[in-house]
This record gives sequence, C-alpha cells and structure tokens, in this order.
Amino acid sequence: MRAIENRPKFSPGTLLSALPEGVVSLDSEGYITYVNPAVEKITGYSKDDLTGKPLHFLYGGPDESIKADYELAQAARHGRYVTQGWKVTKSGNPCWCDIVIAPVVIDAKPAGFTYVMIESSARKENEMSLRRSEQRFRLMVEGVKGYAIFMLDPAGNILTWNEGARNIKGYLPSEIIGKHFSVFYTAEDLAVRKPENELSIAVETGWYEEAGWRIRKNGSLFWANVVITALYNEENELIGFSKVTRDITEKKEKEDRLRQSEERYRALVEQVTDYGIFMMDERGRIVSWNEGAKRINGYASEEVVGKYFTIFYPEEDILNGKPAYELQVAVKEGKYEEEGWRLRKDGTRFWANVVITAIYNNNGAHIGFSKVTRDLTERKEAEKALRESYDRYRHLADQLRLANKELSYTNQELEQFTSIVSHDLQEPVRTIKSFLQLTEKRLPEGVSHDLASYVRKSIGAAVRMQDLIRNLLNYAQLTKNDLVRERINVRELIN
Repeated sequence: MRAIENRPKFSPGTLLSALPEGVVSLDSEGYITYVNPAVEKITGYSKDDLTGKPLHFLYGGPDESIKADYELAQAARHGRYVTQGWKVTKSGNPCWCDIVIAPVVIDAKPAGFTYVMIESSARKENEMSLRRSEQRFRLMVEGVKGYAIFMLDPAGNILTWNEGARNIKGYLPSEIIGKHFSVFYTAEDLAVRKPENELSIAVETGWYEEAGWRIRKNGSLFWANVVITALYNEENELIGFSKVTRDITEKKEKEDRLRQSEERYRALVEQVTDYGIFMMDERGRIVSWNEGAKRINGYASEEVVGKYFTIFYPEEDILNGKPAYELQVAVKEGKYEEEGWRLRKDGTRFWANVVITAIYNNNGAHIGFSKVTRDLTERKEAEKALRESYDRYRHLADQLRLANKELSYTNQELEQFTSIVSHDLQEPVRTIKSFLQLTEKRLPEGVSHDLASYVRKSIGAAVRMQDLIRNLLNYAQLTKNDLVRERINVRELIN
C-alpha cells in the first residue's frame, strides 16, 4: 500500500502536456479554451494566441468557418468525427494534420469538444510524391500506342508484360514472364554479351537507348528502338529496370532510302554559319543542330538536341503559349514567320528573324518542322542609331528654324529702325541745306572770297549727306522686295 502511495501522480494537465499529439479543448460554441504544448509546436501559436479564438482560426481565417462548424456538427451528431486536412501555422505555412473531434458531454448536456490534431505533413508529402509518380507512370503507359512496356528484375528477368509487348514480340504473358530478356537478342548480340552490357550501362548512366535488330517469337527480325531505365527505391537500391520497345522497321526502311539525301542536305546546312538551321519533331523537340545555330544560340549540339525549342523563348512568351501557337500556325498555314526577342544559352537576348516551316513526308503525314533563325541584333542597333541620328538632326533643324525666325524678326526691326532714322535725318539736312543756299544768295558783293567758299562747301556736304541718307533708305527698302536679276552693260553703266 505504501509503494502505491509513493508512485508519481499524474494530473490530467500533466498527461495532456506530455502527449505528442495536439489536444485542443473547445467550449460548446467552438471557441478554444485550452491547448497543450504539442498544439503550440505544430501551429507555432502560443497558448495566449489561441485561447478565446474560434476553431476556424486554425483553418486559415473566417472564410473557413463553414468547414469548422460543419466538422463540429458532425462530431456532435455522430459522437466522433475523423478527417484530414490543411491547417495554417502562425508563419502562414500549410500543415497537414489528422484530426479527431469528439464531443464532451457532462450530465447529459453538451459541454464542448475535444479536438486532437496529429501533424503528418511529411507523410502527406510522401503520399503526394508517390501519387504524382504513379500518375506520371500511368499516363505514360496509357498514352503510348504500339509500344512494348515491361519490367525487369535486377538480373534481367521479365516481371510484367503489356499488350503492346505481346503484339510486337508475339509472346503471351504466361510464355515470357520469368524468362531472361536476352531471348529477344540475336546470336551475334548474345556472343558479345550485349544484354548484360545494356543493363550495366543503364545502371551507370541511369538509362540506355539504342536501335537494333530484335527477334520475335516466330524467329523473324524487326528493327527496334529500345530504352532501358534503371529503377531505384527510396533507399537508392536498384530494384529493376523498365524496358520500352518500339517496332520501327518501316521507319528504318524509309530512313535507309532518305539517308543519302539527308547526308547531302546535312553537309550543306552544317556549312551555313549566318543562319541557325535545325529540325524539330512534330512536338517541337530539337532533332538536329548546325554551326549557325551554335554560333547564334550558344548551345553545342549535345546540349540542345532532344530538348524543346521553348528554351529559346523569354518567360513571358512561354507563359502566353507563344511557342505552341507558332507551331499551330506553321501546321495550318504551312509556315510561320516573325521577328522578336530570343534567348541565348548565357541568358542574353537577341533580336531574331524566325521562320518555322511544317515538314511532311511523302505520304503527307506531318513529321516535324524546320526552323531558320537569323540574328538581326546588329541591324536593329543600326536602325536605332539611325533613328536617334534623325531625331538629333530634326531637333537641330527645329533650333535653326527658330534662330532664322528670330533673325528675321531682328532684321525687320533693323529695317524699320533704318527707315525711321533715314526719314528723321533727312529733315534737318534739308533745313541746313536750304539755309546755306539762302545764305549764299544773300551774301553781299564784295564779301570775302573765303566766306563764299565756306558756304559752297557746306552746301556740297549737305548734298552728300542727303544722298547718303537717301541711299540708306533705298537699301532698307531693297530687302523688302524680291531681287530682280538682269544683264547690264557695265561699260554703259560707267559712262
């Protein structure tokens, strides 16, 4: 009895504080009355932050009040409500939680709710990642037609078999599952251990791809495109391989017929350095690359072949769906042409003239596109410089026009001043001349010869002064009239 009394005693509060699960007590109206430390750790809110707040406070705000009220109502109705969902931490980050809500009843009357939350964001993220991976795989398998897709264990033994594999290779699942995939290889390939080498390369590099001869169940050969991908689990342990095989025998026959023509064309295209010329498949993936494209875009062939041509477009064009639109126009109209900004490998922009042409085979089937790109940045810069030069000259012409206007105004004022001055000066000169002439007439005879001479000289000076003022007035009037050009005889003018 004494041993029992000496044991540590745990109050309900101590027990709740020790729980790793978050425990929230709510009153009958759904307002928080208590939270244990686990809730503070999960949400980032302190006890004081949460006490007195409605439950929807943990859901992200008042917009979620309908959801919170619904969950409490379901718990009250059924005695327990279990759910999962996102909650919002104090920092604004989402937090995935498993939720258990139970009503609290005292004396047969509802007294509130107990709200238990278990943080499981990591588990949810793993589930979402796995779901995305499974969805991608499912879409890949469902989206392909005419492909043999099956799995191999790490040793190369066949684990799965799809309908495409049956159609291409001729084996039923019961006939092939469990056998080594080397049954599809020729004797020559087996002699050099080609199947084992392919698996080794897939392990070293992540995948292996080739085109080569394979054998059907009936012994016939077909030309196959083969992709083997190494598969790893979460512990990075090799768990097997995926193998995708496509019968491209017809394609190979066409390629053999076109190879010589393509080689001549390739030699021609590769020598062009002023234009970026490359081919794309029908989805816009780059399948060829010339020196001009390397010089303009900055990518080496091995860096860009197999990628989508969208890597050359600014982000805003990609968001607007411009690359896909260009291909659609090229298919509909035969070609698409424009000028616009494109991106180099180093991220710099250049102004490009682009022509995309839809390519069709002899049967009229669309097989891809050709794309020709020319860097027009220098031309654009020259046009810009010419425009700026034109703007400068136009500004200079405007200034010159204004200066001419001001000069014309000044000349008009000068002409007006000259005319006024000329008229004002003529009057006193005429008066002086008149008085001198009158004085000369009234000089008595016998007056000194010198005095008469002085008077005559003064009259002559007044006459010259009057002629000078008259000429000045004529000059001022001359600028107001248009000049009249005519031939004259200088000799007669002098005489």
